[in-house]
Amino acid sequence: MKFHRTSIISLYLRWIFGLWQCCCLCCVISVSWSGEVVVQRINYQAADQEVADLFAGLGAFSSEHFQPDVDLLVSGIGATRARFSLIQASSAACRQALAFSLDCWWAYESDGIIALLTSDNPPQGVVSVRTCTSTLRRQPAIPPLVDRLIAPWLDGKIGGKIRGKEDGKTGLSYLPEDATWAATLDDNGHQRLFELLRVCERLSARATTRIPDVDLPDLRRLILTEIAVHNWGALVEELAQSMQASVAIAPLLQLQKFPLGGVRIRQQKLDQIISTLREYGIVSRWSHGVLCLSENDRQPARFDREHPAQRRQLACIPIGHLLSQALDGEVLATMIRRYVSPSSWDLPGAGLELLDQNRVLLVAGDIDAQHAVLDAINTIDRLGMELWLSSLTALPDVPSAPALPSVPAVPAK
Repeated sequence: MKFHRTSIISLYLRWIFGLWQCCCLCCVISVSWSGEVVVQRINYQAADQEVADLFAGLGAFSSEHFQPDVDLLVSGIGATRARFSLIQASSAACRQALAFSLDCWWAYESDGIIALLTSDNPPQGVVSVRTCTSTLRRQPAIPPLVDRLIAPWLDGKIGGKIRGKEDGKTGLSYLPEDATWAATLDDNGHQRLFELLRVCERLSARATTRIPDVDLPDLRRLILTEIAVHNWGALVEELAQSMQASVAIAPLLQLQKFPLGGVRIRQQKLDQIISTLREYGIVSRWSHGVLCLSENDRQPARFDREHPAQRRQLACIPIGHLLSQALDGEVLATMIRRYVSPSSWDLPGAGLELLDQNRVLLVAGDIDAQHAVLDAINTIDRLGMELWLSSLTALPDVPSAPALPSVPAVPAK
């Protein structure tokens, strides 16, 4: 009987332990599945809100910590009144709306904090000294090119110190005899340098795939109701409610006088809103699911408020098949810089460089800039340079007064 009782108890304990394992497994699976299908969405109204309260409130809802840098505080960001309306917004939309309403960049710090800043340099962590060799020998154009494209990660504000040194300065040097690069950068800077050198060594055709904005609402959808407003606050709030989409307004636009007679938006599709607002002198653009309202002189490449150096990608575009005696590579590169997304090349870390020895364009910019260049190269390949110049009005972000007399001016949109 004793052996029998022990066996029963042993079987019972095994059953309990097995049931506990199954329960734990089900919990893990349910958490995993819920983590995949449930996306945190936020409804938040910032109506002329002080910055300190805004950081605390939005941070509590989005579970992100926002930290303005010293330069932003010195510039008087505390006196800025932010205004935006979030409707079922993702974390990316929250960051975009907040930074756009404060007219600053946002970027990740090494510890996951969302830094808000106006500097051309992204946040930097602890820096270290590393060396690397390269096959880029006897190419005098490469060192200045690397200096230009790594500039945002040099001379920035250092949060830490060099391991083994007392100062915290960054630096980059090239030893042509050994084709060796010595860099004093943080981890992100070293990664960017290695990526740039690897791309310059191989120069195989490459570009970043365009991914649709997952936060962008269905632009075929009708707005719920017609709106008629007479101030900026009512425009942001009622437009967001009518579209059931997030809206943010730039601080400089709030300082301007509201359009005389008010703004009236009849019931229409979401893809018609931008042209309707343009009739009232309001420039707008979708970015990360947020309709951003801005002043007239804002460059198109500066609507996205993620730091340009953080979102920069590298692309290599072969152009040897386009070159001839009548059209050399430098002329082609100059024309593209001037007429294809020109505001993109002034951003920190961006650039369009000709590697003449390899007959390749090195494009450093965001995905939109890369694909604008690809579209231009494709058009030149099919139509030729002259017809491409005459079709510039169809390309986005083109100067309104081209210097060439054969190129028509871009009509006002």
